[in-house]
Amino acid sequence: MNVLSEDVQRLSRFYVDDLGFRVTDYLGDEGIWLHLNADHHVHAMVQKSPTHFHHFALELADIGEMRVALDHLAKHGRWVVWGPGRHGVAASLFAYIRIPEDDLIVELYADMEQLRLDHKPRDWEDTPHSSNVWGTLPPRTYFRFDEEAIEIERGQLQALGRLPD
Repeated sequence: MNVLSEDVQRLSRFYVDDLGFRVTDYLGDEGIWLHLNADHHVHAMVQKSPTHFHHFALELADIGEMRVALDHLAKHGRWVVWGPGRHGVAASLFAYIRIPEDDLIVELYADMEQLRLDHKPRDWEDTPHSSNVWGTLPPRTYFRFDEEAIEIERGQLQALGRLPD
């Protein structure tokens, strides 16, 4: 689960102090990843305004299963807003799918980093590599849920012939 928050420090203190989560990694002052078990994270928060639930993630077995899921979603008019790629933070494969009617993004992921019992939180620089070691940063519309952002994405895909007019 990933949220946008105007105060990630305060929000993360609640999860750590009151709910028993542990900090996995920091992305400068802009992001905090939290874990409960060996998975790199079960919750992430990014310093962005306005505060908003951003996405939840579904784990897939591997990149082959991700390909099958993305093919299926494309046949049903869904689009990848960012990816496929590989995060530097968490080292997971990813693809983010826009669900415009619910102001939501769903992440499909596989191959997430598994933490050792003695894991200590790391500080990542906020660089393109920390977000995607294979390529580009997310598009400007990635953190937006307004109608203009959705129309920009639809228009780009229609121009490429990937969505019907």
